[in-house]
Amino acid sequence: FCLSRGLGDVYKRQFQMRTDAMLKEEIYREMAAQTEALLKAGFPVTHLDGHQHVHIFPAVIEVAVRIAKTFGIPWMRIPADAPETAAPGHPADSEAGLFSALAAAARPRVAASTVRAPDHFRGLYLKGRLTAANLQSTLAGLPDGLTELMVHPGRAPAVAQGGPFSAFSTRDRETELMTLMGGAFRNALHEYGIVLTPFPR
Repeated sequence: FCLSRGLGDVYKRQFQMRTDAMLKEEIYREMAAQTEALLKAGFPVTHLDGHQHVHIFPAVIEVAVRIAKTFGIPWMRIPADAPETAAPGHPADSEAGLFSALAAAARPRVAASTVRAPDHFRGLYLKGRLTAANLQSTLAGLPDGLTELMVHPGRAPAVAQGGPFSAFSTRDRETELMTLMGGAFRNALHEYGIVLTPFPR
């Protein structure tokens, strides 16, 4: 056996690099399997994003770009929102701030690739607060360019239910649904010259 002194940090870095590489390869295999399943089922994949925005996490973003390039996915979500877009009277929450910071750090990696991302993103600070008034304020302040608007419309059950998807069926989501279906939303789009569009091909 060998004895060494002062090489601990070197070996730790090498071990960490090997571990990181193994993790990224495992993430790639999982993302590839999910993408292939969607494509085989006949769903066109126009853009890439992840639940809870996991695709822009430091351990994942390089893999996400690789997946997009491998499968010809032209667009990726970059959820970098601005605290000033928070609904009036509601402080900017830490979760939205964390996602925005991670997204801002991920944007240069996406920009350096052939994958495209919308110019702007809105919705992190409106989660659970998407009333007609708050949406109107957001639309009025949109900058020029392509903006992805994240929303969470849904229906609340008549009788409260448990289970893993109960958080996706709440009054807040029903409020969002009514806001998006209401005439005020369509009127605001017209007033501010905003066009609803899918991710461009």
